[in-house]
Amino acid sequence: MVRNFLARCLLNRQVRQMSSLKKGMKEFYLAVHPDFFNEYPNEKQINEQSLKLLHSHVDTIKSGGSTADTSLTFYKKHKESATGLSAIRLKLKTNSTTSIYQEILRAFDVPFDQSEVVSGDNNNVDHIQNVEPMDLGNFQMKVKEMTLVDWVTDHIDIVREAQLHSKPIQLSVLETSSRLKDNFGIRQIVHNNKFTYSSINSLLNVLEDTLHSKEEKSFHLRNRSIVFSNFTGLDHMGRFSVDFFSPPEVWKEALENLGKSSEILDQIKEEKNKISTSYFGIRFVNPRSSNPIPIIPYYKSLLRISHQLEKDQFMGDKSFKNLLALFDWDDSFVGVSKEGFLKIPPLTSKRILFDYISKYQDTIVETRKSYLRNMRFEHKIMNEAKTALHLDSVFKDHVLDTNETIQACQKIINQSNLLDLSGCNVMISRYYDISPDGFVRIPWNFLQ
Repeated sequence: MVRNFLARCLLNRQVRQMSSLKKGMKEFYLAVHPDFFNEYPNEKQINEQSLKLLHSHVDTIKSGGSTADTSLTFYKKHKESATGLSAIRLKLKTNSTTSIYQEILRAFDVPFDQSEVVSGDNNNVDHIQNVEPMDLGNFQMKVKEMTLVDWVTDHIDIVREAQLHSKPIQLSVLETSSRLKDNFGIRQIVHNNKFTYSSINSLLNVLEDTLHSKEEKSFHLRNRSIVFSNFTGLDHMGRFSVDFFSPPEVWKEALENLGKSSEILDQIKEEKNKISTSYFGIRFVNPRSSNPIPIIPYYKSLLRISHQLEKDQFMGDKSFKNLLALFDWDDSFVGVSKEGFLKIPPLTSKRILFDYISKYQDTIVETRKSYLRNMRFEHKIMNEAKTALHLDSVFKDHVLDTNETIQACQKIINQSNLLDLSGCNVMISRYYDISPDGFVRIPWNFLQ
């Protein structure tokens, strides 16, 4: 349901002509998106539940039903507070979707055009569809009945226009990235589709100026990657994470502390080796796709695991050297991830860990083998889809499983002679969307 709300907020039919309400709701969503709250598991869960309630409330209005008062709580980053977060509480009492969006934007201090006010009862979608950009009820119904070929035919001109507009900005991003690598020895600058090229370009220019002003400290960035995340500083994998919404002063402070952070990174490696040597031979890994985690909270959690295992007097004599483990920040129980990694929360006793592994070792190993087999096949068929449609790139939304991705690619290949998407970047997801840079999202279960 949260992803459906993302579709509601980010669907962009006009690319560069979004209304102020739509732009504002996109800013709201980025501020409360659960993916940006991994270091705050409780607040992450509250934001996710509130988004589901908001989505349900809006859907009820669109279907013509009556709604009860709905209370919502959202957390957003607030650097001046003691916890780094602030809570915003809302009570939805209106049956006007426009009023709901305006109330949310006012609570989050997001500016919008006050003239976009719809008077009276606007449960009638037909009455408001031309003045309320966030009310996509009729449009979504049409999309559900639309085949992929029809959707591409109707929207390819918008995609091409966005690509044309974005091309010089992409080239500027590449040039700035190249200068940063050459001048400061940075290994890689990892871009992702969460942010537009225009935003990335602006950030890289400011980052370049910041590094020049702190050139004596920038040597700590040599052979490191830069990633964009929701905090600024070194992450658990040794990458330098940059927060889009942090002022340059925060970046300068992070550069000042890079030396100390690098020392902590060495201690993390030592602690992982210690755990592997002392406790059943389990090896901790950092998957390439893992989100950045601030290095200090990560190190503290690693120490908690180590101390918890040390104080437990139970001693097992088995060896589990074929098992790979990672931290589970969002749960309190030992488990296995879909990738076949053993998930170990910070407070785990040695006996519980030993008992779980003894009972489920074969399951963990088989899950890992199955995942690797599926990933190889998924990678193969995604490349086939890329070749068949002459795409620039094809990738999948992290919310999809392997089977959904494979089904979508097979259907795309079967229709390749009917689809004009050559040179496009396509993400297989749960909904249709066109980004300001011309990136195309298509639902995995699209109609043929």
